Amino acid sequence: MGNRRAREFAKKQADEASKLADEAEWNRVQYEPRPYQPEFHVRGLGLRRLQLVEQPSFEEAAVFELRQVDDDWRLYRSRFVELSDMVLGYQRLELDSRTLRAMFARVTSLTLPLMPFLINSGGADGTLFELAVFGDLHSEWRFRWWSDSPPQWKPLVDAADEMLEAFSGTGTWSTAIARRRRTAKACCYIWDEFDV
Repeated sequence: MGNRRAREFAKKQADEASKLADEAEWNRVQYEPRPYQPEFHVRGLGLRRLQLVEQPSFEEAAVFELRQVDDDWRLYRSRFVELSDMVLGYQRLELDSRTLRAMFARVTSLTLPLMPFLINSGGADGTLFELAVFGDLHSEWRFRWWSDSPPQWKPLVDAADEMLEAFSGTGTWSTAIARRRRTAKACCYIWDEFDV
């Protein structure tokens, strides 16, 4: 009987320690700036499956993540700390689980050339986008483009734009986002190698 009580007590202490560690990690994620690309783990948060980044030059930037908990899909948003690649917070947004799963399925079923832009040019004052997908066993990929994307990536860029449009309808993201996206090309400056 004494051994059983000792085991129960040890298990209770281990569970409490684990719960405290999860709470500490959640607080760190919420209130301390962190790099946006590395994964973090909090019990019950689920597996990160998709990350979509939108970084405009002169407006608030954000990272959206789709997470999977068994058959449930969830959407979260972090905001960039001004003038850095660090993010803060992890706010859950309300969007139907089936919709999020369909978004993931659409992106992961695409077939497109991997060739990036090779035009000896740079740019300024536009919006930087990234779309990353995460599988199991460390399998993942990431695409990154500026306001003008490589034409061969159009199916991926269209999917990203539609996701951002859906995310803007959650009521917690700026309604100016769609207007900015429509006018993004008007505010960009492209220079070629002779201008540098």
